[in-house]
Amino acid sequence: MIRIDDSLLEEIGLIGLPEHERREMLKHIYSTLEMRVGMRLAERMNDQQLDEFEKFIDGDLVYIENYLNQLKPGWQQAPAYIKELQMAHEASQRNNMPFNELSVKSQFGALTWLETNFPDYKDVVAGELDKLKVEIKQDSSKIIEATGVDQQGSVAPMQNSQQSSQGLDASTQVLQDPRIQGDNQQPPLAA
Repeated sequence: MIRIDDSLLEEIGLIGLPEHERREMLKHIYSTLEMRVGMRLAERMNDQQLDEFEKFIDGDLVYIENYLNQLKPGWQQAPAYIKELQMAHEASQRNNMPFNELSVKSQFGALTWLETNFPDYKDVVAGELDKLKVEIKQDSSKIIEATGVDQQGSVAPMQNSQQSSQGLDASTQVLQDPRIQGDNQQPPLAA
C-alpha cells in the first residue's frame, strides 16, 4: 500500500521540515504523483476510455452510479466503499470541512474503473512514486536549507524577516523544479 505521509518524508530526508512545510510537501507530492500517473495512463487510453474516465473526474453522479450498479451491484455495502466513506467523513470532521459524498463516490468509481481497464495501474503508481522519491531525495538538502531548518529539524536563526521570505521563495523554486513538477497537464486519479 502506498502511503503519502510522514513516513515518506522520513524516507526522502524531509521529516525535519516544520509541520506546515511537511503538510505542503505531502500535498505537492500527491498532486505531482497524481499528474504523472494520469499522464502515463492517458497515453494508453483510447478516446472512449478518456471520455469515460473524465466523467469520474467531473463528478457525473448519474454516470458514476450507473457504472457502479452495472459493474458491482451492491457496491454501497462493499467494505472498500464503506471504508472510503468513513475515512472521508473523519477527515472532514478533523479538518472542519463539509462532508462530500459525491467526491467519495467519484473516487471509488474511478478506482473501480481503473482496476477494470488498467489492472496494472497500481504498478504505474508505484513506479512513478519511486521516480519522484529519487528526484526529491536528491534535492532534500536544498529544500531543508531553503526553509531555514537544519537537518535535525531545528529552525536556523534568520537575521531578518526579509531573509525568511527569501528562504520561502527558494523553497518554492526547489518545489517547482521541472524534474519534480513534470508536465503541466491535468491528471486522472493517482491511486
